[in-house]
Amino acid sequence: MDDHPEITELLKTPEMRYNAGGRWHSDQMYTPKPAKMTMLYAREIPEGRGDTMFSNMYLGYETLSDGMKASLQGLRAVHNGDSKNHPTGKTRAERVQDGTIHLPQIDPGKQQTISSHPVIRTHPGTGRKLLYIGGHTERFDGWTEAESKPLLDYLKAHATRPEFTCRLHWAENTLTMWDNRCCQHFAINDYDGYQRRMHKIMVKGDAPF
Repeated sequence: MDDHPEITELLKTPEMRYNAGGRWHSDQMYTPKPAKMTMLYAREIPEGRGDTMFSNMYLGYETLSDGMKASLQGLRAVHNGDSKNHPTGKTRAERVQDGTIHLPQIDPGKQQTISSHPVIRTHPGTGRKLLYIGGHTERFDGWTEAESKPLLDYLKAHATRPEFTCRLHWAENTLTMWDNRCCQHFAINDYDGYQRRMHKIMVKGDAPF
């Protein structure tokens, strides 16, 4: 927004097929210092549609076996924010160009969109360990994508088990804030033919450790 540049508008119009955030992810995982918090404010909501799911990454880690925890300790993952592995099969620039998405996108030529972070992250505020993976996670550092896929598929499925999740039902003027360091979220895309408009602010974070 011109008068408030810290606010980003997330808009899905009735004719748009894809939405922003339509897969499990944590905001800005692909940057060196991902956002630590996100605030989302509902301006227009299709009634009974457009919910957001959240998943607890503390539980994602704590419910792993001791053997899996030991295997993952010290392992790093590569997160790619400009990959064709997106559900649309298109890069950020391609999505903006063809109108697939309204949300302004990071320019890969100006800002880093591939970063490596620990798979087992320590929350700087609580000191608790958590599983730090998501939709942007492409492979393990030093591994090929083919080698990484079986274990990543398992971890991604494990991290979003139903008992680790909750579902937010939006209403107009709902304000929600979450901690990207210890949770993932997923914007449900069940409102084709309807408009959904949100305002978003992200709070600067630190390098994961």
